[in-house]
Amino acid sequence: MRRLGLCATALLLAACTGPLPSQRLGLAPLTDPGPYRLRLAPYKIDPSLPDPYAAPRPAAQPAPAAAPSRPPSRRGGGVVALSAQDLAPIHAWLGTPDNGQWILGDVVDVVVSKEFFASTLTVNTISGFMREVTVRREDRIVGNDELITLTYMGQPGTEHAITAPRVQLGPGLMVSARRVLRLRMVKTEDPARPVRARIVAQGRSRRGHGDKVVQRGEVLQIRGELAWDPRSRRWVWSAS
Repeated sequence: MRRLGLCATALLLAACTGPLPSQRLGLAPLTDPGPYRLRLAPYKIDPSLPDPYAAPRPAAQPAPAAAPSRPPSRRGGGVVALSAQDLAPIHAWLGTPDNGQWILGDVVDVVVSKEFFASTLTVNTISGFMREVTVRREDRIVGNDELITLTYMGQPGTEHAITAPRVQLGPGLMVSARRVLRLRMVKTEDPARPVRARIVAQGRSRRGHGDKVVQRGEVLQIRGELAWDPRSRRWVWSAS
């Protein structure tokens, strides 16, 4: 019994010195003001509060600076290295579904750079609701270029926005034809002009943004080109 009493006394003395038992068990932080009740520490209840026992977090690293634009290489076949920053003006020009542009004509010719637009281009050849309303598609390879011809097979005057030959460039530029749409994806030959687009609509042509028509005429054109500007040492997208 005497030994048990001595052990109990030693445990009581240990509890009265050093961190409190609640602090040792992680139930209350060392900075808790008294009285020291057996309770969960605030940082354990609210994860947004700092944990006094957590290892210090490393300081946030600043975002890496955008890579400077690189001019086209005149060696190795004219290699072009374009960054996301270089291509951003093209994507902004193409627009989004909420802020896009469109062009329409009886006959429309589209010429775009194969290397860039092949992955951002959609050809729509959806047939109409009536059996006689169809769109015929022809695909050809001409040299290094790909040529797609969409021909509306319905009667004149039966064209519809859904059934007409259409090509969408990116998410925001829609090109439609009432009768014939010719798409040509050309291989880039000049490394100083790696991306270009040219759209010519002929016959009762219209051009607009959203539901608004901004231009009418027999012949309308949209064009853009990415070229290296040696003065500013950067790629510049010019469009009209």
